[in-house]
Amino acid sequence: MGEVVAAAEILNRYAQGDRDFRGLNLSGESFGRADLRGADFSEANLRGSNFWAAELSETNFWGADLTRADFSDVSAWDADFRRCRLQRTNFQNSDLSGGRFLEAVFDGVNFRTAVLNRAVLRGMNLEHSNFNKTYLLEVDLSDANLQGVNLVSAFLYHANLEGANLSGADGTEADLTAVNLRRANLTNADFTEADFTEAVCEGANLQRVCLRYAKLPNANLQRVNATAANFSKARLTQAYLAGACLHQANLWGADCQTADLRLADLREASLVGTDLTGANLQGAQTPPLWSEDVRLCQTTLPDGTLSQRDCGK
Repeated sequence: MGEVVAAAEILNRYAQGDRDFRGLNLSGESFGRADLRGADFSEANLRGSNFWAAELSETNFWGADLTRADFSDVSAWDADFRRCRLQRTNFQNSDLSGGRFLEAVFDGVNFRTAVLNRAVLRGMNLEHSNFNKTYLLEVDLSDANLQGVNLVSAFLYHANLEGANLSGADGTEADLTAVNLRRANLTNADFTEADFTEAVCEGANLQRVCLRYAKLPNANLQRVNATAANFSKARLTQAYLAGACLHQANLWGADCQTADLRLADLREASLVGTDLTGANLQGAQTPPLWSEDVRLCQTTLPDGTLSQRDCGK
């Protein structure tokens, strides 16, 4: 269990220049507002401890037990949380930029409104974590398990989500500008009104994903499987959808101007109110396009001919 030490003694030792608190039993102790930058708490027992608003930049928590610990409002730039036990740990509103979390055990962690910019969470199991309004700019979440997580209004600009499992996640109004979602699984996820501008989603699984009113201009959706996906009222201008499977997808009212849909599978897709101005559908499999519910102007049809039917309307 380690030597039991009170918070007051730790703070006194720190003030005298000591930084080595490895393996100590500090369960339930309070370090609120303390300055412990650069301290070493590796393999310490910090269950239920309180670090509210503490200064923890470059602090080492490697292998520590942080179960139900309170790290809300802390500043912990470049802190080391590798191999930590993070069960019901509270990081709400904390700055964890550059933090390292490899091999940590997550269960119900609260990252709401926290800053995790450039943090390394590669391959982590983050199921049941809360990332509501969390800043995740340039974070590495490749191959991570984010099944069913709360990403509502999260900021993931330039994040790496390659191979990540986002099935069932709620990313309503999230900002995923320029993210890497290659081979990611978004099955049954809800990204209503999310921003995927210039996102790279090549080969991703988008089956039954909800992208109503989502922004996807210039997104790379090459060879995605978007069977039965909901793109109603989505903005897909200049999106790259070559070879995409959009079988039974709902594109009601979608803006697909100048989109590249060559060789795409649009069988049984709903194209009511879809704007295909300048789009390229050469070689695509589509439902009948004669309906005036579909806007065709400078549109390259599946047989390679150019339709200007609705130009000037």
